[in-house]
Amino acid sequence: MSIHTGVSGVNGAYTDLEVVSNNIANVNTTGFKKSRAEFGDFYPGASGLVETPGLGVRTRDLAQQFQQGSLVDTGNPLDMAINGEGFFVISDDKSDELAFTRNGTFKPDNEGFVVDADGNRLQVLAPVAGGFSAELRDVQIPEGTMPPLQTSDMTLKVNLDASDQSYPSGFRLDPNDGETYNWATSSVIYDSLGIEHQMTTYFVKQDADSFPPGVGEFRSEQVWHAVTYVDGSEVGRTRLPFVNNHLAFGSDGMIPPSPDTPLPPNLSGVFTLNYRPNNGAEMMRFSLDFSDSTAFDADYQTFVIEQDGYATGLYTGVEVGEDGVIAALATNGQRKILGQVALAVFRNPQGLQQLGDTNWAQSRASGAAVVGSPDTGRRGAVIASALEESNVNLVQELVDMINAQRNYQANAQTIQVSDSVIQTIINISSR
Repeated sequence: MSIHTGVSGVNGAYTDLEVVSNNIANVNTTGFKKSRAEFGDFYPGASGLVETPGLGVRTRDLAQQFQQGSLVDTGNPLDMAINGEGFFVISDDKSDELAFTRNGTFKPDNEGFVVDADGNRLQVLAPVAGGFSAELRDVQIPEGTMPPLQTSDMTLKVNLDASDQSYPSGFRLDPNDGETYNWATSSVIYDSLGIEHQMTTYFVKQDADSFPPGVGEFRSEQVWHAVTYVDGSEVGRTRLPFVNNHLAFGSDGMIPPSPDTPLPPNLSGVFTLNYRPNNGAEMMRFSLDFSDSTAFDADYQTFVIEQDGYATGLYTGVEVGEDGVIAALATNGQRKILGQVALAVFRNPQGLQQLGDTNWAQSRASGAAVVGSPDTGRRGAVIASALEESNVNLVQELVDMINAQRNYQANAQTIQVSDSVIQTIINISSR
């Protein structure tokens, strides 16, 4: 019996206790991943035909365990958790070195950058037209005023009552005289300064028999003249109103009246209007789309009013969507997209180099980080206003601690017995 064998067993049991102790100490550390001590027997092999006893145990690895931790709601919009295998990407603004973490406790710093407790900046995928690029960048929450956006596209979906048999003359339309039009609908548009303008479109039903022919051989079951006013001034009308801004419906009450009939541009239901505000704003040029409108035997009604302009607003906060998109919120009801949270995955997460504070760095053993959008591949989903708890099972760790303690005591006993045997041999030899 070798004292060295017992010493290796004591050292192994002590390492096991250290690992268990570290797991227990971090049971409340957000995003912490427990470790496990993995051992191997130290066995030099055979000597001739006689096998030699093993020389004890050695620690082969302290393997990190990346199982999912429980998710808890926090109510903080910048707290984030990952339900999957991904890692948040963070950057030290001084060295630009990237690190990876499961700890999603983020907050804005004094410059509005989203950072962790150590000032490392969260990395997002930069927004581009139609989505997000692969470029990583810091995310900064804006403050102050959101600039306005001038209206350039507007969609109105209405129903015009096909059973209305009154035919006012569109050439003498008077907004103050309800006898000169059949119906009107109003909405708001915005100029380049963010100032609201009242837009009203008046609909005048035309007598199909008296309506002049359009381009080519075109005819329609129903024709309505659409006259638009902005702030009380008519826009988009020419000297020939019968070929300008008309809605032509077929026998099915839809636009265009027939898929086999060429539709003149002036009867397509999409008009381009110009209006110059008298407040110093830029000339407004916007499209007005009625192409999804109907002319059924039903009450006049507006179903959809959509336009892309908005007034000036003040930034009030931030939100993180289910897709990991971070957006600043403003008092005008608009959202400014700041980026999409970037998540990284690795071929071998257990090979990541521990940096402390639940941060990791990639290594040759882990493989290179593969960064992309949430909910793609193995990355998992970003859960807003939530955090991932440590994956330490306290009950199991206490059981492992008891086993490690027993192993320590047993190996210490082998050292004591070995020492007694050696002492006995020494006593016999000295006689």
